[in-house]
Amino acid sequence: MWRGTAPRINAARFSQYLNRSVRVPGQVLGVHGPDGMIILETVDKQCIEVAAPDDIGLDQAMHVEITGRVVDSVTLECWWFERFESPLDIRVLKLAIDLVHNCLFVGPLWGIKFDLPEHAAAPHMPLLDETIYEDFKSGELVRPFTSLIPLPRLQELRGET
Repeated sequence: MWRGTAPRINAARFSQYLNRSVRVPGQVLGVHGPDGMIILETVDKQCIEVAAPDDIGLDQAMHVEITGRVVDSVTLECWWFERFESPLDIRVLKLAIDLVHNCLFVGPLWGIKFDLPEHAAAPHMPLLDETIYEDFKSGELVRPFTSLIPLPRLQELRGET
């Protein structure tokens, strides 16, 4: 298992990350400010702020783990899972997946661990609150905890020509 802070992925490095699982364990410390910023503390004690919708309430600290797999140079398959102490709004799950994507492909890789392909664990489903579960059963949410994320305009984001 890879234990350090990984180098930022770029096109030259994708072959070594292909099919590896990537994990971001951390703790949601809470929400602050008028814009509702989620504060996520990663395993290496870096704090990342993520914007959240105004009507999401996060009153308790939650332990989280976001997991994904590098599919190819333009796609990261993500799952949200692991342990938390209270139900999460589905939009928070999406924000967390976006955070992994942005860390992998755009910004620094705070707290991200890479596992070898043979050690990649199967994703765990999160604990669902009743509302999300009922929406999921009724078909209103389609695969809400898995997302294939295409790489958005990587060269433009990095200022490359």
